[in-house]
Amino acid sequence: MQAISIMNNKIQREILLFNIYNEKSQNADDEQLYTIERELAKVMLNSEQKVIIVEDFNAHYSWWNAKISNFIRTKALIKWVNLHKCNLINTSDINTYHSYSDNQAQYLI
Repeated sequence: MQAISIMNNKIQREILLFNIYNEKSQNADDEQLYTIERELAKVMLNSEQKVIIVEDFNAHYSWWNAKISNFIRTKALIKWVNLHKCNLINTSDINTYHSYSDNQAQYLI
């Protein structure tokens, strides 16, 4: 996970930019298996903080794909998103990933 602070001089406000790849831990003893659990869950924002998250979460959830009933790698992510009242910007049910190996479109966030 990378975090960059950007100062917007026009509005005199700092914007945090997070770049996250939800990677599985290389440490076999690590109980927090993925980046979201290890890093993003530790980030606490104040109510005035502006944040942009650019990501490859490898997560499956009904918020961005209404057909999903088996949520994958979303518990810590959804908890954090709800805590900080974040908004999803990509359009629901629009493919964000296409696997060429199995020729299937997928909705990942």
